[in-house]
Formats: sequence, structure tokens, C-alpha cells
Amino acid sequence: MRFTILAIAAATAIAATSAGAVTVTGATKITITSAIPTWLQVAEVQAFNFTATNVAAASNGGTVIGSSVYNATTPAARAIDGVTGGNYYLGQIFHSGSPGGGEFLDISFAASNLSSLS
Repeated sequence: MRFTILAIAAATAIAATSAGAVTVTGATKITITSAIPTWLQVAEVQAFNFTATNVAAASNGGTVIGSSVYNATTPAARAIDGVTGGNYYLGQIFHSGSPGGGEFLDISFAASNLSSLS
């Protein structure tokens, strides 16, 4: 799976810190796509700022759009609902509706300086 972080063009800066951590400045969106043409399945996306707030979470204002959905129990919203279990049968993941190329998951949030992404 390939992860892309898009940020405000003029405010984007990536800097390495002493511990080897990476800081992304002014990020507003995370796009997840697959490098191979197959289903896209995502349990939970977490993008933490420096106050340990997951800015991608729906409860913190994050929004999400998926290219398609496999069924009603696996919508794009599952990727930012705060549930990290990752169990398909319990409806805890986003599952795209097509095994072909072009599947994506776009997560948007208020401009933030990110310290961690998982």
C-alpha cells in the first residue's frame, strides 16, 4: 500500500529530528491508494499532531471519502471512527468495492503539524 500526504504547498516542510522522527508541517489531507490493482482495506488511520491529538479522527473533525464501498458495513467512515480492531466481520474496516486499480481513500482535516502517522 502506498501512503501519500498532501499539504498546503507553501507551508509544507519535512524535517528530521534527532531521534529520526519525521515532522510534516501544514498537512491537510492523507490519500491512501494501492500500488497493485486489488481491494483496498483500511482498519484505522491515525495522524497525530504534537499535542497527541488524532486529527484524522472523525471525532476531531476529520472527514473521509472512498472511491467505492464493498457493502454497507464497510464504508469509508470506518477508517476514521476510532475503532482499531480491524475485524472485517465486525464491520471495523473500510473495504473498497472494486479489486481493480484506482481505488482510494481520502482523509481531510484542519491544517496540522504531524508528528506521527499510522
